[in-house]
Amino acid sequence: MNHIHLSLNNFRCPEGIPVGVQCTLDLIQICLKDREVWPQIASGVLPPYHECDLQFMYSMAVVRFLNHLKALDKNKAQSLYDMAAKLHIPDWVVNIRHDASHSHNLPSLSILQEGAHFCLDWIHVTMRVDVFQLGCRGTVY
Repeated sequence: MNHIHLSLNNFRCPEGIPVGVQCTLDLIQICLKDREVWPQIASGVLPPYHECDLQFMYSMAVVRFLNHLKALDKNKAQSLYDMAAKLHIPDWVVNIRHDASHSHNLPSLSILQEGAHFCLDWIHVTMRVDVFQLGCRGTVY
């Protein structure tokens, strides 16, 4: 299955695809979008505000991923940091979520890229989903 199949499944399921699959798709789509537009931003073909668009998209994908994991957590009283630690997700990834949600400035594009790649790697290892086959690695920084 590739990212196109995942996107098409959105239209086939009247109630939508499961949230976990949607979070994975969001991460994959932003990585692919980055790979497509970053060379144009870096070369000046696209104006710099497109970099802000990437930051917003990466932020939303990481926020949604962590929020979904927290929603699945049976121990609702524990902090997001505690839950993440139990899942072997480092604090710096949780910090991305907090900065994206509560700070006046979004994290840098490079931090967001690393966070999204960490999340995809985590999905690959933990959920046995071959995200590499879906074409999400190799983003140009």
